[in-house]
Amino acid sequence: MNRKLRASLFGALWGVFIGTLPLTAQEGGGRQSVLSVQAGPSGYTGRFLGITQTTGAYRSDLRPGMAWHVFYGYRGLSTGKNGLHLGPGLLYQGSTYHGSWDDGSDRIGMHYLAPQFALFGQHGSWAWQAALGAGWLHYKDHSRVYGKPRQVTMNTLGGNLSVEGEYLLTTQWGISARFNWLLATSAHYQLEYHGEHYTVRHPDTGEGYFGQLSVLFGVNWHF
Repeated sequence: MNRKLRASLFGALWGVFIGTLPLTAQEGGGRQSVLSVQAGPSGYTGRFLGITQTTGAYRSDLRPGMAWHVFYGYRGLSTGKNGLHLGPGLLYQGSTYHGSWDDGSDRIGMHYLAPQFALFGQHGSWAWQAALGAGWLHYKDHSRVYGKPRQVTMNTLGGNLSVEGEYLLTTQWGISARFNWLLATSAHYQLEYHGEHYTVRHPDTGEGYFGQLSVLFGVNWHF
């Protein structure tokens, strides 16, 4: 995913996000907001960037983690088909991954914030949504090597695709499960160690692709 493609995708999604707002405000029916708060297991995918140990066994131990997630969506524009609605949204997702070995450790944290373009559906007490977005990802690895602190950071663009199912307990509250896929790429990262700062690039591939797959469970509030 080169920089021009990422910038075009990000611009298009922002255009949809902004352009949908006036349309949804004019809709007489079907106005509804939903706020989801969820957490669950997450798996790191793709390439590790700047970790302290590169053996296959260590990378495998570092991949399982936890994620937490807050999503706001506005069910505004009716498609006129089977009660489906289109609307904008906003997603925040955080995640953490930990690993250690004899002489070092890694504690990776990611924070992702992105506008969303979402499709909502409902049949009786069951509801679902699918969302696509692109936004800002902050990556930080608080690590130690031979007892000394070491830090890897980067800021980059990322994209996500998610699908959620929900069972409505009342007209306002529901329980939900969401599958979210996040993908990002970076040509370099910042490394701080022994008081020195370095910019590290990826000479073999030019870019490092990484991301996460998360399965999240929580509650939804409709208002």
